[in-house]
Amino acid sequence: MKRNELKRKLGMTAAASVLCLGLLGVGTAAAQEAETEAVSMEAAGEAETVSETEALESEAAAEPDGEEEVSDGSGRGIEYASMFDIEYLENNVKLITDGDGNKRLLVPRDGEIPEGYEDVVVIRTPVERVLYCSATEVSSLEAIGGSELYDSVVGVSAPVEDWTIPEIIEGMENGTIAYVVQNDQTAANVEEVAELAPDLVMMSGGQPGAETLGAQLDEVGIPYIIDAGWMEETNEGYMEWLKLFGALYNMDQEAADVFEAKLARIDELKNMTAQIPEEERPVVAIGSFYDGVVYTQGSESSTAERIAEAGGVYALNDLAGDGSMQISMEEFLDKAKDADIMIYTSVITYSPDKAYLEAQEPLVTEFKAFQDDNIFVYAKDYYMSGADADEKFEDLVAIVHPELMEGYEMQHMVRLPDTAE
Repeated sequence: MKRNELKRKLGMTAAASVLCLGLLGVGTAAAQEAETEAVSMEAAGEAETVSETEALESEAAAEPDGEEEVSDGSGRGIEYASMFDIEYLENNVKLITDGDGNKRLLVPRDGEIPEGYEDVVVIRTPVERVLYCSATEVSSLEAIGGSELYDSVVGVSAPVEDWTIPEIIEGMENGTIAYVVQNDQTAANVEEVAELAPDLVMMSGGQPGAETLGAQLDEVGIPYIIDAGWMEETNEGYMEWLKLFGALYNMDQEAADVFEAKLARIDELKNMTAQIPEEERPVVAIGSFYDGVVYTQGSESSTAERIAEAGGVYALNDLAGDGSMQISMEEFLDKAKDADIMIYTSVITYSPDKAYLEAQEPLVTEFKAFQDDNIFVYAKDYYMSGADADEKFEDLVAIVHPELMEGYEMQHMVRLPDTAE
């Protein structure tokens, strides 16, 4: 598979991977966090802040001549993702190209390394001990193999209070899962990582911390894979990273089946909303406020596309751009004052109620969505549910067109209350 461009050097915290991950878009054509935005949530309850970092583009290595995307007809081939590839070899051996262009050879524990691949880093499968440096990665495990796969997690890079997965919380409390500080700017202590004796370290790409740790892991011989799922430009591409996790656990077909089911659900919803007349489509604004600045998305972004797919009209359709944008509160008010719905891109833990928003930015009271109690934020588990792009799209459709989702209870979004309970 030919890979387009690798977007790099993009800052982002582990707790808040991307502004609209898996719901309103997972990338843009220009550069995203590489969705190009970086979301930084203040743990002390400060307003969520977003800083946009310029993407440094580097040409990804092309596949060797003669190699083509492999599909055996069972759905295991890579069709949508542009940031990784899997080549299926003989004897259940798989060659992975990760989000940074690194080659990794997945070999069954009792299998032999095929001839010609002696210089490729080998990872024995199924993996049994993994340090996951992103909460969204951990959430993929249950989707493909059930909660039993959490037994393979020996370390994570988010503190216990940020987690919503019971098995991870229990493991951190009883000491079977270590908390390893690894984020966009800070590299984990490689000696601490080595003590975990991991089969594999999985970490997000495009971050100085990951680059530093990767170089150190190379020196000590610990395999790692760069996860660039959040750099994908489509929901389909993002969700297809499930196949990589399936490959690590020798659950390739299970992952392919889950992926196809999620695609089918999203297509079903899109077909429903496609029939809605233009005059019946509510106007939807999206953004977050900090210090007089609004962090939002341009009209050509995948965010705007997701809103249209959910049967809405993007409130900032005249804001040119295909990615993260920063505008003044006054400009945002002018463009989105009459929007029927506002999605405030913060987790309810950090933006608990309308009173909090008003204290942060008094102008918010002038928005129709505020007055009509139609402001929605992310639930606490939002970033712990990276594999659930289909459910997040269900939430979006339920927000935009509740009449289509009668009896539906939102899973990863929350209507912002007047005051926190």
